[in-house]
Amino acid sequence: MAIDPQFPIVFIRHGETDWNKQGLIQGSIDTDLNAQGHAQAKAVAALLALRAQEWADFQIIVSPQRRARQTAGYVFAALSRSDHEIDHRVRELGFGIWEGKPFWELKDSPIYPADPEGRFFWRPEGGESYEDGVARITEWRAALT
Repeated sequence: MAIDPQFPIVFIRHGETDWNKQGLIQGSIDTDLNAQGHAQAKAVAALLALRAQEWADFQIIVSPQRRARQTAGYVFAALSRSDHEIDHRVRELGFGIWEGKPFWELKDSPIYPADPEGRFFWRPEGGESYEDGVARITEWRAALT
């Protein structure tokens, strides 16, 4: 897939979920947008529709996660489009056994590295390290050119 370099890459994060609101680690768990998340997705879609008028053609690439697809649905409606590609490489980082637990519990755990550099390479059981996530996104980005 080739992308014209004159167009920016615009990332839209999914709207709020109940798990976000509760401080729970979602990772690869499929969660739905809550009412606030739907409102956020609708608002960002309206803003994107205004900017998209400047671009002659562009692709929409979506994470396979339900909250991302729900957010993208508002974008499709605002742009009167439905064409898109689902790409697993842009999904959220997987946190393995920590998914569904409060983030503060992970931060307070002795297995979580205290130093930021150590966190980059730390891989939770059954999950991904930030290094893994960067590699995945780098692979995705390289495929765009």
